[in-house]
Amino acid sequence: MLNIKQVEKMSEVVIKVDVPEGMQDKFEKAIDSVLKKFFDEVKWTVARDIVSKSKLNEDMANKLALEVKESIAKKHDV
Repeated sequence: MLNIKQVEKMSEVVIKVDVPEGMQDKFEKAIDSVLKKFFDEVKWTVARDIVSKSKLNEDMANKLALEVKESIAKKHDV
């Protein structure tokens, strides 16, 4: 039996910025850099939250890491 949860609609944030003429490229590059750092931090925050609630101990994590490493090596014929 499938357990399907209803997903709530996510909020949307729209930021409008007036960019001086001729600065669009520099502004876009700066925003891209900031957003990349922001999303990387969000991913790590979520990962830390998941790990903090996990019952996985160090030995189990090491075994899992070894299995993943071996699987990747086999996949790439290493």
